[in-house]
Amino acid sequence: LGNDIKKPKYKTITCTVTETVQKKMASIKGTVDYYDNRTGTLIKSIPVQADATFLHSYAVANGDLNALTDASKEKIKSLPLPFPPTMDLLSQCGEHLKPLVKQAIWDNKYLIAN
Repeated sequence: LGNDIKKPKYKTITCTVTETVQKKMASIKGTVDYYDNRTGTLIKSIPVQADATFLHSYAVANGDLNALTDASKEKIKSLPLPFPPTMDLLSQCGEHLKPLVKQAIWDNKYLIAN
């Protein structure tokens, strides 16, 4: 018929993806202590702990982007973020700690005499 015989051409492409995870944690630990006011002795001690975590991941691609999967293409869209200040994380811990302390007091209200 006069048509050229066509052979598929294959080309090997590569792309290296480097993923970086940014993580910063803050933790506040303490105890809720019940003392007898008359004798000064410790009646009960309840440990409480609150955590706050900053977690972010991003990726950088080096090579032919056509070699990437859809999941890898999504990862390289995000950029690095600045770490939050330590005081912000501690403030979040404090907000998480408040209901824990309240619950510890509520659960042991029988220890508080009127």
